[in-house]
Amino acid sequence: LEFDGSVFTPSPVGAAGEPIRRFDQIPDIMTMEIPPIEPLVDGMISRGTITLWTGSDGTAKTFLIQKMACAVATGGEFLGRRCHAAPVLYLDYENPSFAVRDRLDLMAGGPIPGLKVWGTWLEQQPPQIGNELLLTIAKETKPLIIIDPFRYAHGAEENDSTEMMAVMQMLRYCAARSEE
Repeated sequence: LEFDGSVFTPSPVGAAGEPIRRFDQIPDIMTMEIPPIEPLVDGMISRGTITLWTGSDGTAKTFLIQKMACAVATGGEFLGRRCHAAPVLYLDYENPSFAVRDRLDLMAGGPIPGLKVWGTWLEQQPPQIGNELLLTIAKETKPLIIIDPFRYAHGAEENDSTEMMAVMQMLRYCAARSEE
C-alpha cells in the first residue's frame, strides 16, 4: 500500500509528558480529562469517529448519505435526528457531476453553504486515503468527511487485513485531527 504522505505514529506519552516506559507511567483513564462527545447527527455520528455504512449495490446508500451531508451542512434533520451544523467534505469517486448536482438540488433546492463535493469530474481528482491534504483539511476545517465509495478511495486489497489496517490507521488520523 502506498500513501502520498508519510505515515506517522505518535509516541505514547505518560501523565508527566515523558514517553511511557513503565507500567506506573500509563495514565489512568478514570482520572484523565476526556472531552465530551461532540455529536454531528444525534445518536448516530460524532466528531472524531469513523462510521462505515455498507450494503449491496443499488440499495440507495449514496442517496442516504447525500441527504445526511445536506442535513449536517445546514444543521437540519436526518432521519428524525437533529444535526449539528458543521462543514462537510464529500469525496465522490464514482458518480457523474450531473447526477450529484440533480440529487443535491432535489434535496436542498440550491447551493448548500458548508458542503463541498469533490468528485472525479474535477481536474484535480479527490485525494486518496493517506494523502496529507486530507489530514490538513481535517485539522483546519474539521469537516464531516464522507467517502463514497470507500473501495475507490484507496489502493489496498480489501480482503488483506494488513493492508486495510494501514488504510484504517490513516482514517483514524483524520478523525483525530478533526478533534484537535
